Amino acid sequence: MADPTRRGTGAVEAPATRTDSRGASRAWSPTSPADSSPRDRELVGTPATAAPSSTPKPAPTPAAEAAAAERTTLTTGVSPLRRLSQMVMLLWLVSELLVGLRVVFKAVNANPDAGFVSFIYGIAGPLVAPFTPMVRNHHIGDGLLETGAVIAMLVFLAAALIVIVALRIVSPARPRKAV
Repeated sequence: MADPTRRGTGAVEAPATRTDSRGASRAWSPTSPADSSPRDRELVGTPATAAPSSTPKPAPTPAAEAAAAERTTLTTGVSPLRRLSQMVMLLWLVSELLVGLRVVFKAVNANPDAGFVSFIYGIAGPLVAPFTPMVRNHHIGDGLLETGAVIAMLVFLAAALIVIVALRIVSPARPRKAV
């Protein structure tokens, strides 16, 4: 933790103040003091030794305190419906990744005896199975474009978006901090 103690070299300089001929500090003005009227100089100039004026703040009323407490109440954490929406997005992402890898491996004619390729085919096979008989596959050189797998990816996307929008509709509005 940082030490808040101020340390210096020992030499302390007094802050520079701008004063007019009477010793009063003056605020910056685009006109020189000679161009301004005496009344303007009195409004701008204040004695350099004058303490800043502090006006006492009025005591807050109970209604104002209650309103301030209501404004600053902020619920932390994530609602269960929001968390469920995030889980749907995660499941969609994983299924798209698996089916997408299957499409790529089929397109490049990957060796199905390789361990990782066999794993992806085994996991993504049941996801693609309902869509395989819909359309024929197309040969691309030595590989194969699984059109059913591409359709499966589109259906998974549409289903995930529908579920997420439905969850956002039924979830309560998120509380926002009042400004």
